[in-house]
Amino acid sequence: PHRIKRRCDFWDFTADMVANSYFKVLKDWCHKHGTKSTGHMLAEETLQAHIFCYGSFYRSAKQFDWPGIDKLSCNPETLMKTGGIPIARLAASFADVYDLGNAQSEASGIAEGWSKTEVLPEWIKASVNWHQAQGINIITSYFRWEKFKTDYIAKLNEYTARLGTLLRVGKRHSQTAILYPENTMWASFTPNEKGYNIDQGEDMNRVQNCFTKVSWQLLNRQIDFDYIDENEVQNATISDNTLNVLTRKYNLLILPYAFVLSEKTVKQLTAFIKAGGKVIAVDRMPETERETGASTPAFLELLSLKDKGLYFTYLSTFNDIVHLIPNTIKVIGQDTANADDGITAPKILSHIRKDDDKTIIFICNMDNAVFKGKVFLPIANKVLLCNPNNGEITPAKTENINGESFIEITLDPYDGLFLVTE
Repeated sequence: PHRIKRRCDFWDFTADMVANSYFKVLKDWCHKHGTKSTGHMLAEETLQAHIFCYGSFYRSAKQFDWPGIDKLSCNPETLMKTGGIPIARLAASFADVYDLGNAQSEASGIAEGWSKTEVLPEWIKASVNWHQAQGINIITSYFRWEKFKTDYIAKLNEYTARLGTLLRVGKRHSQTAILYPENTMWASFTPNEKGYNIDQGEDMNRVQNCFTKVSWQLLNRQIDFDYIDENEVQNATISDNTLNVLTRKYNLLILPYAFVLSEKTVKQLTAFIKAGGKVIAVDRMPETERETGASTPAFLELLSLKDKGLYFTYLSTFNDIVHLIPNTIKVIGQDTANADDGITAPKILSHIRKDDDKTIIFICNMDNAVFKGKVFLPIANKVLLCNPNNGEITPAKTENINGESFIEITLDPYDGLFLVTE
C-alpha cells in the first residue's frame, strides 16, 4: 500500500516543480511583457510520456494562455488513427474548461516530407477540419505553400476563417467529461530506459489504451467531451444531475481504468451520483485510495451505487452503455451494415456549440469518399445550412421520424458543413 502513496507523492512533487519552475515562469514573463504564453509540449500522444516528461502534463499545460500541440502529419488516414490520444481535443479541452478562448497547433506535413509522400491540397483542408472539429482554432502553419496555386491558398484561408469565426460563437456543448486518471498513472508507471520511457507494464498499458479508446469512442460517435483532472472534480459544485466545473456543466463523468483515486474525489463522485449524475467506469472499478494505497469506506459506498448511477463496462462492449451518454446529434451513414460497435459514421467529426437559443453544429467528412447519410437533431423551429466553402446560408429541409428531426446530407471528401438551429 505505501508504494502507491510514495509513487504518487514523488510524481505530484515533480509535477509542481516542472509546472511552477518552468511553464509558469514563462507565462509570468509573457504577462509582464504584455503578451500571451503559448507553444506545445513533447510527446502528447501517450500517458507514459506525460509522466516522464512533466510529472503532470495536465498541470503544466494549464500554465499556457493558449494551449497548443504540434501535428506533424496531415494525411487524413494518419489523423484518424485511433491508436494515440486525440491531442487536439486534449489541448482544446484546456481552452474550453478554463475559458481561455483559443488553442493553437503547429500544423504541418513534416512527416510526409520524411516519408517522401506528396502532400495533396485536400489533405491540408482535412487537417484544418480535424483541428477545428476538436477545438483548435489557431493554425500556425508549417506547410510548403510554394507548391500550391494562389487561388487554392486563398480559398483555403477563406474556408478556415469561416470555421474559426463560427466556432468562436458561444461555448462548446460538452455534457460529458473524461477523467484524466493521474493518480492511477502515477501509481502504475515504472521508469525505464526505452524511448520516452514508454512503460509496457500491464496497468500502465491498460490505462493508456483505455484513455485513448474511450476518447475515440466518443469522437467517432460525434459526442462532445472535455478532459478534467481530479482537482476539478474535487472543487466542483453539484446541483441536480450536474457536476459544475467552473463554467462547464457535466451530466456524465467517464473513468478510464481509473482504479486509484483520492478519497475526496470518491466522495464527490458519490455525491454527484446521489444528485442524479452518472459515472461510467471503463475496464476497472475505483478500488484504491491514493493517500493510503488501500480501500476505504468511501470506496465501498461508491461501489454500492453500481447500476444506480455508477456503471461498469469493458471497452469491447462500449455500445452497451451508449444510451447513458448525453448527445446532441447522431449521424448515421447509409452503409451501416458493418458498423463496428454501433458506430454509424466513424469518419465524421463534429463540434457543437451553444449560444443562448442557438445550437451551432459543425460536421466534417474525414474520409476520401463521399458521405451520404442522416443527421438527427433536437426538434428546432429553424435549421440553417451554412457552407464554409462559399459562405452560402440556406434553410435546411428537415424531416421527422419517431419524434426526431433529421436532415439528409451529402458531404464530399474532406468537406465541412455547419447546421445552425434555433
